[in-house]
Amino acid sequence: MKVLTKDGVVLFVCHDNEEMSLSSDNAIICESGQLTTVTDCNSANSKIYEGATVPSDFVCQNYIYDGVKWEENPEWQTILSFVVRDITTQSGFPTNIT
Repeated sequence: MKVLTKDGVVLFVCHDNEEMSLSSDNAIICESGQLTTVTDCNSANSKIYEGATVPSDFVCQNYIYDGVKWEENPEWQTILSFVVRDITTQSGFPTNIT
């Protein structure tokens, strides 16, 4: 698998035969014909690793990877809390869900 990290934190994983590239401006990922541009990743703050064996319980941002070793991200719960908080405050989010 190919792995894109930003400051060591794993953001994207895709199959080795799919495109993943970095430039000085952004990262480009092409999965199943779907092109994604990641504007906060670039060749200065991100890396792409190929041939990685991804943990079976992988979730984006839950792991730190250095090309050899996978570690759980100690900031994961903080990141998850921000995501949930931000989603639930967006306009149009159902407020009657219990």
